[in-house]
Amino acid sequence: LVAGAALFALAVVLFRDRLGFWPSVLGYPLLSLGLAFLVLAAAGLPARWQVPGAGWLAQISYSLYLSHKLALHAVGTWAVTPWQLHGLAAFVLYATGVLVLGAALHYAVEQPFLRWRERLEMRRPAQAMPSPVAIAARSRRSISDSTVRMSSDDLPRM
Repeated sequence: LVAGAALFALAVVLFRDRLGFWPSVLGYPLLSLGLAFLVLAAAGLPARWQVPGAGWLAQISYSLYLSHKLALHAVGTWAVTPWQLHGLAAFVLYATGVLVLGAALHYAVEQPFLRWRERLEMRRPAQAMPSPVAIAARSRRSISDSTVRMSSDDLPRM
């Protein structure tokens, strides 16, 4: 946990010059390694401990993945750059923008389409799946039906 937090802090310090050479070369690997250590430390916690908001974040994670680049660009263009924000203020705006857009996409698009898919599946007649025994019997029958019996008379003569 301490190693993860230390690597994360070092990456944050490197990212002060976000577009520079060293943050790009060392910052992202340090950030990834630090976050990996934090995840490993969190995975070792007892299962009865719950992180508030983790379930909701997991639910909207696919929408976050799809929309985070757009949110980062929009917040950077319309808020961070014009207001000349840096550090924690910029981070809070970026994080808020990503979460708001991801949640909006999840609730406005993903959830309605998932409900629609469920309704379509309910209308479709259920097809009975054959049992594994029936499949095996069918394949044995087809193998034995297609077996060709040959005798020595059928072989070509030289």
